[in-house]
This record gives sequence, structure tokens and C-alpha cells, in this order.
Amino acid sequence: MPLHPEIVYHLRRTLHGVPEGPLEILEQQALPAESNLDVMNGVDYTKGCYVGQELTSRTYHTGVIRKRLLPFVAFTKHSQEPATLSYNPQMEVELPPPGTGFIAEGEKRSPGRWMRGWGNLGWGLCRLDYVGKVLRCEWAGREVFVKPFLPEWADGQTETGSVEQ
Repeated sequence: MPLHPEIVYHLRRTLHGVPEGPLEILEQQALPAESNLDVMNGVDYTKGCYVGQELTSRTYHTGVIRKRLLPFVAFTKHSQEPATLSYNPQMEVELPPPGTGFIAEGEKRSPGRWMRGWGNLGWGLCRLDYVGKVLRCEWAGREVFVKPFLPEWADGQTETGSVEQ
């Protein structure tokens, strides 16, 4: 059965690491750099006077970004851990509700939270030091494993989460 064109659109932009809208970029909570707007020319660092300018400018000039909206692959404990960011139409995964926190083994604090998804792909706000690591989501007696990936455009990212200028 063919996918609805809207789902195809969301899958493609997720595979390319392009977030959109208030279900991924949370209104009055999201920072431009965390939402990838800095690398997608969504912030003008020469313009003066806008809400959040001081924090946005300081983040840009220090070059340290600890978390970002990232594309994720979801999988079950009975399936193989994904090696790449890819859509698998045969993978049947029940995705967590928006806002579900990630659980990292041995950590007390959640490294981020799930935002939304389609099929076996989705978006989450996650600390960059967890890229490529398997995380778990639990809700209402259910469980799914997720793995964050850096999009292709994020080549300047380092393992510490700083952006090379």
C-alpha cells in the first residue's frame, strides 16, 4: 500500500535532518541553535534587536551547542540496531507519545525527549553526546528503543557537542 504524500514528505525531510513546525520546534521553548535554525540560515547574526538575541548571539560566539533536534530511528528489542538513518517500511514500531523522555543506561537525567515520528523515523531533542547511542523510551507499560543520528549537514559537529567555526 503506497504511503500518503504527506507522510512521504515528513519521512524525506526527517532523513535530511530538516525539522519544521510547532510539533518539533516548540513555541516559546525552542532555542534557534537547538532547533537547527543556525545552520539553515534561519538566524541573522548581523541584525539587531530581536527576542532572544543575547542568548542566541552568546551561543553562536562560544560555539557550544549541547543539544539539538535530531532525527531518530526507532526499533524494538527484537530487531537489529540500525547502523544508519534510514526508513524501513517493514519495521512495525509503536512510537512514543510526544514529550516522552529518553532513558540512557546508567544515567539519572534524561538526555532528551521524543517529539514526533512516522513509521520507524522521528524527531527528538537530544544531547549531542548521545548521538549514535541506543536510548529507550517507556510509556504506559510499553517500550521502544531509539537511536539519534546527525544529519548530513552536521559534519562540523564534534563529539563534545561544539560547533567548529
